[in-house]
Amino acid sequence: MATIDEKRTGTSPFHRGEQAVQDRYGLKDQMDAFGRKVVRSYMPDQHRDFYAGLSFLVIGTADEEGRSWAGVVSGPPGFLSSPTSTNLVSAALAHMAEPTRAGMRPGAPIGLLGIDPTNRRRNRMNGTLVRVDETGFEVSVTQAYGNCPQYIQVRGSDAAQAGVGRSPVLTESGSALSTRARDIIRTADTFFIATQYAEAGADAQVQGVDVSHRGGKPGFVKVEADDTLVVPDFSGNKHFNTFGNIHVNPRAGLSFIEFETGAILYLTGHAEVVYEGAELDAFRGAERLLRFRPEDMRLVDGVMDQQWSLVEPSPFLEETGSWEEVDRILGADAARNAWQAFTVVEKVQESETITSFHLVPADGGPVWTYEAGQYLPIRLSAPGVAAPLVRTYTLSDLPKANGYRISVKREAEGAGSSLLHDQFSVGDRIDVMAPRGDFTLEREATRPLALISAGVGITPMIAMQNTTIAEGVARGAVRPTLFLHGARNGGEMAFGAHLQALSSAVSPLETHIRFSQPEESDRLGWDYDAPGRIGAEVLKDLLPNDLDVDVYLCGPSGFMAATYASLRDIGIPKERIAYEHFGPSTILEPDDLPGETSPEEGGPGHPVTFEASGLSVDWRASQGTLLDTALAAGLAPMHSCRNGVCGTCATRLVSGDVSYVGTPVADVGPDEVLICSAQPKGEAPVVLDL
Repeated sequence: MATIDEKRTGTSPFHRGEQAVQDRYGLKDQMDAFGRKVVRSYMPDQHRDFYAGLSFLVIGTADEEGRSWAGVVSGPPGFLSSPTSTNLVSAALAHMAEPTRAGMRPGAPIGLLGIDPTNRRRNRMNGTLVRVDETGFEVSVTQAYGNCPQYIQVRGSDAAQAGVGRSPVLTESGSALSTRARDIIRTADTFFIATQYAEAGADAQVQGVDVSHRGGKPGFVKVEADDTLVVPDFSGNKHFNTFGNIHVNPRAGLSFIEFETGAILYLTGHAEVVYEGAELDAFRGAERLLRFRPEDMRLVDGVMDQQWSLVEPSPFLEETGSWEEVDRILGADAARNAWQAFTVVEKVQESETITSFHLVPADGGPVWTYEAGQYLPIRLSAPGVAAPLVRTYTLSDLPKANGYRISVKREAEGAGSSLLHDQFSVGDRIDVMAPRGDFTLEREATRPLALISAGVGITPMIAMQNTTIAEGVARGAVRPTLFLHGARNGGEMAFGAHLQALSSAVSPLETHIRFSQPEESDRLGWDYDAPGRIGAEVLKDLLPNDLDVDVYLCGPSGFMAATYASLRDIGIPKERIAYEHFGPSTILEPDDLPGETSPEEGGPGHPVTFEASGLSVDWRASQGTLLDTALAAGLAPMHSCRNGVCGTCATRLVSGDVSYVGTPVADVGPDEVLICSAQPKGEAPVVLDL
């Protein structure tokens, strides 16, 4: 956090690096207002009393070479005092063996963190050293504020040990991690990180230093072969002091306390923040990753006056993952195109026509990661079914670590949905392939969100809504969301109770349900908000006046076509409208069709010949895929999933070229194409062995 007024933006307590990271998550204005209330230029009395009762103080400094170091000053309770609300005095220095001592000189910035492991309480302070001598040091306070207790492990100590003098001994040093250093890191559940704020080329005095706590399950810090440390970062207070500093100055220092012995491992080096990637996606609970490359190591025994033992891990860590879990997930991702057995562990009736199936791996292993909006390929085998049926169903909940939920509508002509509803129950097994699909929620966007659906199109919207709320709650700011859904009546309305509960509990969520044919038992104002269908007037009334909104659309093809047209008519740009489509025939913007040729009605078509049948036709964009074209010509090619997953429609390509909508995954021969996802490409006529 900045300690020099010139480095702040206006009167904000946050410097430009912190603001940049806050802005990345749409929190800049919110945190600016919050920071002005809680960040003080003095210590309240309760903070002064708190520091006076501590037996150690975490410090962050920058040495004369500009390197960051995190360390500890320890002593009997009372070794810290505050003669005034703007001064903190320590009757002990950082031990001479500690590298933090090199950065302690009058006029230098310092970061302080008071932490009491017995009750998880902690306070932060930034200031300037005004005195450093053999008796201790004194800090003039620049900023002081309290910190939340998340991720702090409760520890106890022997009070009789407090103040017992120790003799710090530098036992190891060097540029590479030693075996003991690696062991300390790999078993740690806590470390402290010092960072600094300084513009490139600025005088070393014109800077601020922060020191912060990080906690996790033992092993939450991964040590890579080249000594790089990788750490998950969980939801915190949203100040982003550490990452804001790294944004403008990558130098950082880490310290790992061996609480049972009093030894401390000190590291200094360079850090970077990872905001996306497979490892981040796979680490449960992580919002970012910190990568740290150590350049200098010091291991000092006998630093702490007291020995501490673990009493209770932080309850906030229960739902976080581990690097072992990440390895299993990424290993599973390597087999994304192979079928794996899953077990039905719960079957829930969501409406008269829609049933949810909860699936977990039959072998107890990890599940593939996915994004809200994607679908799950499944393969069904049952007595009386001649060949397995392959279908794809949208995942209807936010990503979870242990399984999937699909919510399936019983279709009158649907062999797959009828089989699921009638013959599959808890304990039965279903083959599953990794989730896929391009209709996904843009999670980093901050503008208001509109989720518009009808019928069973509600399934991806529930997943997107649940994800938006869960991530917003974790970040401290839920994205404003309109959930607009149309159903025939209450009997066909799925997830109604869930939507009512969320709209009551989450203020930025507005839910509007319309029934086109409400029953007498449907309660206006409770089960639904208005009769009728979703049309242009409804959209005008409910969407933001400035139309600055991201829209996601899913439902029956007729509903999507009409609603898409209404959205465009009222002024929503097409790049702000994402929609689920099931092949080219449901693409609502002709310009969105892939391939090099997209013949329109009235122009020359693309010649397609079905050689075995002796038929030749002109393909046009409006006809959709080659499968659609074959069906329209009166042919009956075998097909099933229509998503390039099952391979049932594989047909030999005699000549010509094709492009695919989406990325098919079914295995086909070198001269075969999946006609359910293919359309003509290039100028040469397409000839199929059909």
